[in-house]
Amino acid sequence: INIMRRHPLIGAEILERMEGFQEIVPLVRFHHERWDGSGYPYGLFGEEIPLGARILGVADALDAILSDRSYRPTRSHKEALIEIRRCSGQQFDPQVVAAFLEMASEKESSFFKNSAATVDQNLRMSGALTISSEIKYLKKSMIHD
Repeated sequence: INIMRRHPLIGAEILERMEGFQEIVPLVRFHHERWDGSGYPYGLFGEEIPLGARILGVADALDAILSDRSYRPTRSHKEALIEIRRCSGQQFDPQVVAAFLEMASEKESSFFKNSAATVDQNLRMSGALTISSEIKYLKKSMIHD
C-alpha cells in the first residue's frame, strides 16, 4: 500500500496507543473505505463499514474539497455539496449523505470551516507563521506577500 493509502492505518495505530481514544480507532482506520467496496485499506462494502467511519468519510471529504490542494484550489461550498451528492451510493453511504445534506440546508455556508484554513488563520493572528523564501510549496493559503 502506498504511503497515502496507509494514513488511516497509521492514524489508527497512533490513537490505539493513546489513552481515551480507543472508541474512535475504527472510525479513523476505516474512514477511507467506500460504500461500493472500492475503498482502502480493506475494501469493506456498505454496512461492513462502521457508521462512525461512514460519517467521518463524508466530513473528511468535505474538508478536503474546501481545502487548497497542490493540484487544485479550494472549491466553493456549493461545489462541495454537489460533489458529495454526486458520490452518494458510490463513495458514501446514501443515508449519511441525505442526513448531511439535510443538516447543510439548515446551516449557513460559513458554518462549514476548513480545518487547515482555520489553523492558518490562527497562526497568522498569533504571528507564529513565518515562511522561508527557500520553501517552494507549503500550501497556497499559507503563502502571503
